Amino acid sequence: MENLKQTRFLILSNSQSFCQTVRGNIQQYGIIFHCKSIASAIGHLENDCYSAIIIDENIEKTDSLQYNTLLLTTFRKNLSDLTIIFFEDITQSDILKYCRYCIPNLFFFSSISIFLVPIIKRILHLIPDPDRVVLKDRGISLYLNCNYVIYKGCKIFLTKTEMLILQYLLKKNSVCSKEELISHLSKTIGKEISLAYLTVNISRLRKKIFKHTGVKLVKNRNGFGYYISV
Repeated sequence: MENLKQTRFLILSNSQSFCQTVRGNIQQYGIIFHCKSIASAIGHLENDCYSAIIIDENIEKTDSLQYNTLLLTTFRKNLSDLTIIFFEDITQSDILKYCRYCIPNLFFFSSISIFLVPIIKRILHLIPDPDRVVLKDRGISLYLNCNYVIYKGCKIFLTKTEMLILQYLLKKNSVCSKEELISHLSKTIGKEISLAYLTVNISRLRKKIFKHTGVKLVKNRNGFGYYISV
């Protein structure tokens, strides 16, 4: 998601009562767009940016194949964490299906008024606050005090060591040897660290960023070291 500053919500439902309930809860937080068909929603997601996508799961009954295409679209465009789905009933197979697309926000219709606003508020925290950005470079914003990074519209929580590695690689802006990273981390943390410790933390950092964005941000140049690839 390229632009989270313009707060826009996409609702997918052919139920007037569902749309009215959702609107009543979140209209104060941004502009609302309503799609009555799955094809229309896919078109919106392909061409526009939204802060959240709220789906009435009953829409699947109109075209299950196209509905799966919609879920794939949210996954491919890194919108899974921004997607909220409401059900009348949910089965184990439903949960497994949405897990495949990394969609965590699954709720019953009866809980719209309880959970929708808190989830929307959490999602809107993705919008960067310039006063708190410790380091901003090449589209990557590091919030060291809070131990998270915002990249490609995703808020990714990291450990202190992972943050230090990413911060150093960004500032270095070139290939950094393993020995140099070990020296920097040892001085910063205040204790001697091993090559294995560095390797494990680099691996975890890569996996976290790739899981949320699909981007291999930290790369290795054999015989030379690590660097940021943007």
